[in-house]
Amino acid sequence: MTRMTRSALVLVCSLALFAGLTPTAVASHRPNSFCSESGDFCQFATKNRKRIRYIEFRSFAHRGKVSVCVSAPDETRSCVKDRFRDGNDDGVFVSRLRWSTNFPNKGPGSYTVRWRQNGERIGTILGFHKK
Repeated sequence: MTRMTRSALVLVCSLALFAGLTPTAVASHRPNSFCSESGDFCQFATKNRKRIRYIEFRSFAHRGKVSVCVSAPDETRSCVKDRFRDGNDDGVFVSRLRWSTNFPNKGPGSYTVRWRQNGERIGTILGFHKK
């Protein structure tokens, strides 16, 4: 992977944060977004301008199937299978799920988001608060 390619992902992730997503509260001490130092991937559990929460993972390094799990304030966990897709044919593979459509709303409190691929956790653990 070239430095230019990694730089492109970092740019895409930065633009997504500043142009289309609004900051939200952080669940406990967990961040609601993260980009790897190498620039290989960025993750988000944030709301867009229309206040719709998306769970998103953008990557050059990951492809194929992924399991996305959200733990609710009542400690129940719900997992959804998804696939990394390169919809723009730009080499950035994306798993993007609308939280309200794919995961149960268990009321106010802290939610935790984890991604797994081939049985191994990928990325970092994110979180968000629901009021």
